[in-house]
Amino acid sequence: MKIGIVRVTGGKTTWIDTGDPESYLARVAWTPKGDAVAIQRLNRAQTKLDLLRCQPTTGSCSTLLTETWKTWINLGYDFRFLPDGRFLWGSERSNWRRLYLYAADGKLIRPLTPEGWVIGALDAVADDGAWALVTTYPTSELGPVDRKIARVRLDADGWDVLTPEPGQHQAVASSRTGDWVHTWSDADTPPRVEVRLAGGGRTLSLPSAPPKIDYASLPKWEFLTIPGPDGSRLPARLLKPAGFDPSKRYPVITYHYGGPNSQVVESSWSSRSLWHKLMAQRGFVVFSVDNQSSLFFGKAGEDRDYHNLGPVNLAGQLAGVEYLKTLPWVDPARLGLWGWSGGGSNTLYCILKKPGVWKAAIAGAPVTDWEDYDTHYTERYLGLPKDNEAAYKTTTSIRRTRSR
Repeated sequence: MKIGIVRVTGGKTTWIDTGDPESYLARVAWTPKGDAVAIQRLNRAQTKLDLLRCQPTTGSCSTLLTETWKTWINLGYDFRFLPDGRFLWGSERSNWRRLYLYAADGKLIRPLTPEGWVIGALDAVADDGAWALVTTYPTSELGPVDRKIARVRLDADGWDVLTPEPGQHQAVASSRTGDWVHTWSDADTPPRVEVRLAGGGRTLSLPSAPPKIDYASLPKWEFLTIPGPDGSRLPARLLKPAGFDPSKRYPVITYHYGGPNSQVVESSWSSRSLWHKLMAQRGFVVFSVDNQSSLFFGKAGEDRDYHNLGPVNLAGQLAGVEYLKTLPWVDPARLGLWGWSGGGSNTLYCILKKPGVWKAAIAGAPVTDWEDYDTHYTERYLGLPKDNEAAYKTTTSIRRTRSR
């Protein structure tokens, strides 16, 4: 891949000298004055990320900052220039993703977001560089179940959580006025949308069609933690069947994803969650547990999957099975497991590694051979096939199927 610059009126193309041709040129942005181009260069092993400042007339580049990590670096969308040339940068160097302020020459000024809070998204930055709006969540045990919106001051210290209420909060903001569209839902309530003014005070609810179902009468999600491997506590959620009778024994549908930095235990409204409520209406217990490589455990947690996709999630799902067996109203002979995409892959991994634990399973759109999947995704976790052949063999379900 190469990056070239040419004037809109035509003329000669200036090719940027980004170095190693195997690197990913992941993000590109102009400086506020338009006198340079910022390029994020990630090496193929995905262990080193450089922010380059490149000259559009000569193609030469200098390095503003470098991030390294022993396993892999997660690319984000939280790099943004301020009008004076300073810039915002997201990093997981502290195990949790935080937002940092840098000078125009790449020197760190200070962290902008406090310890104990994780940046999920950089939603908006003020045109004048005074503030930023972020999606965030606390690192406490079940904190990531919710998403909050916070405003951070860029010209002075300041952190203000604008939506302390539980649930999923989302923001689309005006970078000029600071007014923003606020969307909220939780695991049992469909989205509500309103306009909030930058200065607070009155809100304006936006019109929406009422749901065509009586969602208030549906079974409600319960959030909890369960014992996990190595003395950990794993986040989980559970739906009891409609008309729940503790003297009966119920079958269980377990839904999972299980990949690095993933999450299914969340308090938000979704069509999939609604389908699970339908299953609860039909007499099933519905259960989910996130493992030790999930979003709940930070970067150090997801690193557990490095060169070894599958075992950490299997251990988490088996911990879920053991928890379900402690519930007197669960029928342990009728446990089902399902997932989609990466969850489909992990479903195959689980049932092939531990046959007989689950009575039935559905693997939706699974990756059955990692050598045939997206290079950028797969090599991030398993490395290059020529360097880590064993990992590709042990984590590929189609090969395990053929060996049976």
